[in-house]
Amino acid sequence: MSRLKKEDCQVLVVTGNIRKKRNKPLEVFQEYNFAYDSDSISYIFKSVEADIVIFTGALDRGFDWKNESKQASKYMAGLTNVMIQCQESNIKKFIYISSTSVFDGNPEGVVTEYTEPIAINNRNKAILMGEEICKNYHKEANFTISIARVSEIYGKYKDEVLEDNICTRLCKDAIKGRKVTIHENKQHNLIYVDDVVDGIYRITKKNSDGNNVYHIVSQGASNYSEEQLVQVLEEITHKKIKIDIKEPSDNYSNHNYEAQNSEKLGFNEKYDVKKGLKNIYGVIEKKSAYVDKRDKEDQSFFGSLFKFNHIRKSKILPLLENLLFFVIVQFFIVLTRNMYFHEVIDVYLLFVIIIALIYGYVQAVFSVIFSIIGKIFISLSWGSEYLAFNDYNVYLWILQIFTIGVLVGYLKDKYKRKFEDLNDEKDYLQGELTNIKDINSSNVEVRSLYEKRLINYKDSFARIYNIVSQLDAIEPERVIFKAVNVIREIMNTNDVAIYTCDRNSPFCRLMAASSKKAKTLKKSLKISSHEDMYMKLKRQEMYLNNTMNPEHPMIAGGTYKDGQLQTIIMIWSMPFENNNLYEVNVFGVLCKLVERTMERAFEYMENINKSYNRKRDGVLNAKTFEKTLQLYAYGEQEKLVEFSLLKVEAYEGMSEDMFYSLLKQQVRDTDYIGVNSNDETYILLTNSNQKEAQYVIDRLRKNQIIVEIGGRNAS
Repeated sequence: MSRLKKEDCQVLVVTGNIRKKRNKPLEVFQEYNFAYDSDSISYIFKSVEADIVIFTGALDRGFDWKNESKQASKYMAGLTNVMIQCQESNIKKFIYISSTSVFDGNPEGVVTEYTEPIAINNRNKAILMGEEICKNYHKEANFTISIARVSEIYGKYKDEVLEDNICTRLCKDAIKGRKVTIHENKQHNLIYVDDVVDGIYRITKKNSDGNNVYHIVSQGASNYSEEQLVQVLEEITHKKIKIDIKEPSDNYSNHNYEAQNSEKLGFNEKYDVKKGLKNIYGVIEKKSAYVDKRDKEDQSFFGSLFKFNHIRKSKILPLLENLLFFVIVQFFIVLTRNMYFHEVIDVYLLFVIIIALIYGYVQAVFSVIFSIIGKIFISLSWGSEYLAFNDYNVYLWILQIFTIGVLVGYLKDKYKRKFEDLNDEKDYLQGELTNIKDINSSNVEVRSLYEKRLINYKDSFARIYNIVSQLDAIEPERVIFKAVNVIREIMNTNDVAIYTCDRNSPFCRLMAASSKKAKTLKKSLKISSHEDMYMKLKRQEMYLNNTMNPEHPMIAGGTYKDGQLQTIIMIWSMPFENNNLYEVNVFGVLCKLVERTMERAFEYMENINKSYNRKRDGVLNAKTFEKTLQLYAYGEQEKLVEFSLLKVEAYEGMSEDMFYSLLKQQVRDTDYIGVNSNDETYILLTNSNQKEAQYVIDRLRKNQIIVEIGGRNAS
């Protein structure tokens, strides 16, 4: 998420949990707390309209694989639901993160992206079945699906190390001075977490080329055995580490992984094992030093007091403290039996008040009971001189300490509850403030995002003008071809055609078309024969194909010069939701903006048509013909136009005038005849493929003209 955020991507997360377990990371634009198999996934995907979905799969910590069979069914249900919603929501790319552990059951030593995976336990079988689901959808879905198999990950992010890997375990044992347990001859293909992130990011940027399985693995010469890892750790720490060697499990197998497809991504491992171990060892050592320091503080007097204060929150301890305090008071009374202050101060009453102030109502009652028992005990021990049961003052004293103790305890509890209520309200308000800050931060980001979208949105006039204005910076001979791509981008269609009109001819010539469908009409179009479209364009209005005539474009507009139709722009297909008045108005504005640049292009084309060889009427000179050829070569490169180039020569004995006269008779008005710098003659057949050019070749040969296909170069 951090890497994608740095690359200016908007990251949204579906947690897979129905309850929020932590605060949303700053790198995340929006977080959704739903299970993967929830019905709400459909609404999320359709509202978000994401370009790429990354299913973390084998790396998802939300799956607890202790009960593998139960988690396997949950895993498969979640993945299947996500895949279905991706297909329905027109997601462009789906990346499934798998694991190299799917090869655990394969006995082969060297494993490539094309080796058959064989899983053993239920977890790996579920991950492998996830790959099969992805491959099946890849055959039918209209979006790209990639699979990334990741080997054993280790490393750190900020000040946290990844747990559950051999490197972290070895570092912790080494720092604590414990004996390190390793398995004999067991090897590990270790890859640092930053390298994994880089590999996955490169997959997000990769265009589909048929190879959709990638191994994100260590690209070193060999794997590392656990003995070798201990040796590397000894080099880092400069300490001898005690080891305990055990046999590996029966279902364990070592593999060397090849990553041919990953190499095509430009993926290169940046962290070797020594550098990675050094990084995580430093983090663990720093945290271990902090924990040791805290343990020493806890063993000190103040640390013990702090612990004792923490334990006081239990229910039994206050009663024990009450009893202990009573024993001390009782012992004090016995020691000071003959002192005068007993006639002035009631020590038992003072004891009850103190307990009530500290512990409240309940312990105050116990302290009253303890005081009565203590006074009776002393009376029986010392005789009636201390307590006379027939004296009403005794019962008045009991009532007094009971009333005072209960009242003080009640007030203590009351104010304690009030204080706790105030603290609860404070915590609630602080939580609300935190939520408001989060919401405000999210709103600021959303506002910034939509401000950017307002400027750059495909339908905004600012963006339309920005795109169209790029035509001013293009060479005049390329404007018409470039205009097709501009219209395709703004109108969200792949089927655009541009026809040019000649004042001296009733026919319009197809200048550029972006698809086969855009060439539905003839390459030479007599626009007046399509009366409904012609009348609209003649009045400088937009033509709408309301009758859904398949032989007419969905929408057509024109550009004009001095009131005369100069260019016809046709759109042959549009998304259904864009077939509305607003899109028609956008197209009208677009035609007006393109019109200005079209004038410049047509002035250039008129100059080309006037640049004939003075000695040969209707034949372009070398410089002009080369420019014309470059123009059509660019259009063909952009897949907007077709053309054929023919090299022609006269048979021996044919005069030059007759030769050029025959050429003009055999080609169309839309074609070009020209010479190169060596005075060789060529014919450029516009909008003609090799099959169509063959008809012209046959006609020329029948008229005693030598013809060769000239390729794309007339120099």
